[in-house]
Amino acid sequence: MSRSYVGIVAGALRDLEDFYDLELNTGMLINSVDPGSPAAEAGLRGGDILLELDGIRVDGRFPEQLPPIQHRIASRAIGAELSMRVKRGAGVEEFTVTTEPLVSRVGEEAVLED
Repeated sequence: MSRSYVGIVAGALRDLEDFYDLELNTGMLINSVDPGSPAAEAGLRGGDILLELDGIRVDGRFPEQLPPIQHRIASRAIGAELSMRVKRGAGVEEFTVTTEPLVSRVGEEAVLED
């Protein structure tokens, strides 16, 4: 079975709510975004907070809450559009990310074109 990939590296928000000015149990930290990934192409960045995925609130306060969120992305059809509501700084922005097939990138050489 193929799994979908968007290129987000998730992080738990535990003890960071005050720093990001968030309510408890709200959002998932995007630690980083893989260069050249669908998330990067859509404009997502490390340090963004994912608040909603396809209109459903996200709670990634603790590390054990991250796999179900990641599974929601991975189980989507390849080529599906995901709507993501993201907190960036003081504002909230909407992004649309199109999934692509998850392939092993270990040991591969890739050329990044600007």
